[in-house]
Amino acid sequence: MKTLASRHSFKRKILVTGGAGFIASSLAEELAADPDNLVIVMYNLSTGHYKKLPPLADNLRFVKGDVNDYKEIMEVMLSFQFHYVFHYAAVVGVKRTQENPVSVLKDIRGIENICRIGKNTGVRRLFFASSSEVYG
Repeated sequence: MKTLASRHSFKRKILVTGGAGFIASSLAEELAADPDNLVIVMYNLSTGHYKKLPPLADNLRFVKGDVNDYKEIMEVMLSFQFHYVFHYAAVVGVKRTQENPVSVLKDIRGIENICRIGKNTGVRRLFFASSSEVYG
C-alpha cells in the first residue's frame, strides 16, 4: 500500500468508504478523474460485489476492509495519510437494519474510528453522509 502513494506525488489523497455503494462509487470515479487525486476505495463487500466498484485506474485502488474494525481502518489510514475522507460505509436496506439492529449500532464505531485516527494522521476534512435508513 505504501508504495503506490510514495511513487507518485499526488496532491490529494482521498479515502472513500463504502465505495461499492451507489453514491460512493460515483463519487470515487469522479474524484479519480483528476490525476492529482489518489483515491482509495474501502469496502467490506458484505452487501456488495466487486462489479459495483468504480473502474480501477492508476490513481484509484480498492482495499477490502471494514471501517468498524479499528485495526483494519487504522492500517489503511496510516499507510496513506489521507487528506480527505468521504465516509459512506453503513448497513443499508430498511429490512436488513430492522432484522439486525446491532449491525447498525456497529456502524457508529466506524465513524468513531475514522474521527479518532483522522485527527492524528492529518485528515483535513471528513465528509459524512447519513444513510436513508434513518427515515425508516
